[in-house]
Amino acid sequence: MSKANLGMELEELLTIACQQYSNKKIANIDKIPTPYKIIGSAKKCLLAIPEKKSTVDYIGEYQGLPFAMEAKKTNNKTFYPIDPWKREQHQREFLQNWNGLKYYYISFWNIQEDYLVPFDVYKEFLTNKKISIKWLRNNLPKVVPGRGIVADFLACSDLLQKVS
Repeated sequence: MSKANLGMELEELLTIACQQYSNKKIANIDKIPTPYKIIGSAKKCLLAIPEKKSTVDYIGEYQGLPFAMEAKKTNNKTFYPIDPWKREQHQREFLQNWNGLKYYYISFWNIQEDYLVPFDVYKEFLTNKKISIKWLRNNLPKVVPGRGIVADFLACSDLLQKVS
């Protein structure tokens, strides 16, 4: 699987969750598409590259607050490797300047464990370049289905806002 498509299944799941939140009038959060530039074609396929760096994966509004979230997926079972391809700097800068709720959604895809990590917590792990699943299990609520939402990450946001 190419690096560009690593998170496609996760983004499909989260887009469904966002639509369910919208249908239930819980939140308005949308997937932000990455702009692509067509550079050629081969047979029945178009060849394209990202036109520019995008912001983060999801932006919207929850409980009257601006909401931003970057979705990350790993097949590693023990830790999430932070920025393994050195591509996240623009996303971190965007979140650093975001005035509202800001998270990384980290999915351990192979073991079906997902966590909503506040951006300020995520930043604490930048020097280590990884976040262990053990730390996540001990310190953050796991994202699970709930309220008719396939991945109720906003329930985790609610819990995290009460703690802070």
